[in-house]
Amino acid sequence: MRGQFNMEKIKKWKLQFIIVALGQAISMLENISPEKMGRAFSVLTLISSVTMLIGLIFSSSIAEKVGVNIWFLISGFCMIMLTVLVVIRYILKARSKK
Repeated sequence: MRGQFNMEKIKKWKLQFIIVALGQAISMLENISPEKMGRAFSVLTLISSVTMLIGLIFSSSIAEKVGVNIWFLISGFCMIMLTVLVVIRYILKARSKK
């Protein structure tokens, strides 16, 4: 039914978010000295907040012009291409170290 929440989907997304956030926090805890940890988390929160605001302003204006469905298609394609480029770069970097 439309308009009703699917609790299973919500639980699934919450679990995925927790896994990603936990991995990021553990990585930061392992790599940053305790004296600078507060600064690092503050900067991370600031960057996340600012980029979400900029992204919302940018994407909403484009979505109004081209339509939401087309905008999701374009942005999804760009994210896939960016992921492919990062993976290729990682593979090439790993091969050059051998």
